[in-house]
Amino acid sequence: MTPLIRPATRSDLPALTAIEESCFPRPHWDAGDFLRFRCTVALAASEIGGFLVSRQTAPADSLGGAEHEILNVGVDPRFRRSGLATALLLAEIQPGATYFLEVRESNFPAQSLYRKLGFREIGRRPRYYSNPMETAIVMQVK
Repeated sequence: MTPLIRPATRSDLPALTAIEESCFPRPHWDAGDFLRFRCTVALAASEIGGFLVSRQTAPADSLGGAEHEILNVGVDPRFRRSGLATALLLAEIQPGATYFLEVRESNFPAQSLYRKLGFREIGRRPRYYSNPMETAIVMQVK
C-alpha cells in the first residue's frame, strides 16, 4: 500500500518530535525546527510514520534546475523497511533539480536506500557529526 504523503502541520509536531527522539541517540531538532523548512510526512496505518525536511538552497536558472538540501529524514522504528522513506524521497525529488544530503558513515541502511534512488557519494566531511563523533558522507542526485 502506498503511504499518503502530505505537508506537515503544527498539529503534527508532537509526532515528529517523538520520531526524531526514536531515531537519533541525541536528537538535535526541536519541535519548532520542523516547520522552519519544507516538511512532509508519510502516513502509515493512519498515523505519522515518517518525515522528511528539506530546503531549497539555490533557485533554478538558465544553467539548470534548483538545488535542494535534504536536512532530516526519520521513520518510526515500527514502520521501518515498509517503504515510507522511499515514498518520502520520491515525493521530494523533482526532475531537473539537484539534491544534496549528509549521512553518517556508519548508517549503511540509509546509504543503501539513497544509492538505490540514484544518490552518489561526492565527498566526505570528517568529524561532521557529534555524539558520537563521525564522518559524514555527502551524497547528491540530479
